[in-house]
Amino acid sequence: GQVWMDGYTDRDELDINIDGGRFVNTGIFNGDADIDIHDGQVLLAAGGADFILRDGSSLEIHGEDADVGFGHDTIGLSSVMLMDADADLVFSAESGEGLSTIEEINTGRFEGDVQSGVNFGGGNLVVNVAELASGTHRLVDVDEIIGSFGDIDINGLGTSRNALINIDYENDRVDL
Repeated sequence: GQVWMDGYTDRDELDINIDGGRFVNTGIFNGDADIDIHDGQVLLAAGGADFILRDGSSLEIHGEDADVGFGHDTIGLSSVMLMDADADLVFSAESGEGLSTIEEINTGRFEGDVQSGVNFGGGNLVVNVAELASGTHRLVDVDEIIGSFGDIDINGLGTSRNALINIDYENDRVDL
């Protein structure tokens, strides 16, 4: 099924668990939220919308099966994700899978070609790699990234593994 929201601004925490289907935000999403994404299409900001991950809120993307990001149905609009300083962006690998990327996506309803952006705003990045195969994994790939993470945690490395987070401001992407 599908859930479409024209924004969200409540201070009560909204718990969203997406495991298939389509979730679309078409307004200003600026409320407290705990969002878990396992599978499906997730448009954080579509058609000129904004997705703000507030202090104390979290966006957790599990595995590689979800399409997460931005799209539009009107030329010239921008869609962005902004993080507050105490917000958590979490990527968690699942057994034998990679990680999904926050990027422009074509859902069949919205085209992926939009002016997309992410402002890390001092928020926290957490990556759980215990179940992740070695290699390079793209976490974010948009038209414009700004800001930096306040804290970066890599969980599940083990004693013989290393990890590097590369924030490429020139090409506007984040790689693990």
